[in-house]
Amino acid sequence: MIDVDVTNQSNPIISVVLPAFNAEKYLCEAIDSILVQTLNDFELIIINDGSTDGTLAILEEYKKNDRRVKLISRENRGLVVSLNEGISLARGKWIARMDADDISHPERFAKQVALLEAEDADICGCHWFVINETGKLIEAKLVPLSRDTFIIYIACTVPFAHGSVMMRSSFINQHGLRYGGVKFAEDYDLWVRFFEKGAVFSNVNEFLFSYRETESSLSKQLSKQNAKDSNRLRKIFVRKNRVACIQALRESMKRYSSLSQAERVYVLLASYVASINLKSAILITVARKSSSRSIGTALLYWWRGI
Repeated sequence: MIDVDVTNQSNPIISVVLPAFNAEKYLCEAIDSILVQTLNDFELIIINDGSTDGTLAILEEYKKNDRRVKLISRENRGLVVSLNEGISLARGKWIARMDADDISHPERFAKQVALLEAEDADICGCHWFVINETGKLIEAKLVPLSRDTFIIYIACTVPFAHGSVMMRSSFINQHGLRYGGVKFAEDYDLWVRFFEKGAVFSNVNEFLFSYRETESSLSKQLSKQNAKDSNRLRKIFVRKNRVACIQALRESMKRYSSLSQAERVYVLLASYVASINLKSAILITVARKSSSRSIGTALLYWWRGI
């Protein structure tokens, strides 16, 4: 079943792309968090990727009750295909990602659009909470807020929670950007390509998203494969962007006292990646300024695969 009626409708500000596969357990909470956004000029494009549980029945009910819901239901083709399909169908100026087991806080869209417009940026995330299956807080994650720290994060890991991202449609289409450059770490790969195309990165300095960590999460199921792809991506990134990476680390060291604990840890991690891939001595400089706490946390992150 494919049911997307977009005739005689003006384009919304935002197109939300939400893939769903056997997602019945948390699906209602995820969709409800979108439908109650304070900025409500959006279309919610949901790709039912061949679910075999009660997902389709739930989605059909939402489609019946809210005209903003656009439902595509078909055989299973995988996450990357579903994401690209949603992007191709999007009509909004901005494309917002959302996953079927996460929660967007009510002002997420309004605050992201405001920042994107104010900074003329192409992609935006926010700080985020990690919650468990019952919604209990596990930890809070801080994202980079300046160009230097964006470069430092990308040299190590992703600078956003994937489901929290909002992207400029015209930038995506102008540069032919789609998921699928690698098999597993598809979001990390896409953000690297955004950077290399000259995207302006931004993040709202607020907690506007909750990521649900479950035993069935793809990130857990594919952790080894993700780690392998991520390791290759960070090596390629620092080698291709040597000057930018070293400059970002040097600038961060100049304002080291003002960095958050999280930023200090990622400066250490990025300096390690740069040192082993660029034969640079920057790690020695950073380590000399770092506390035992920062070094210990960085080692833990590295052991976990960052």
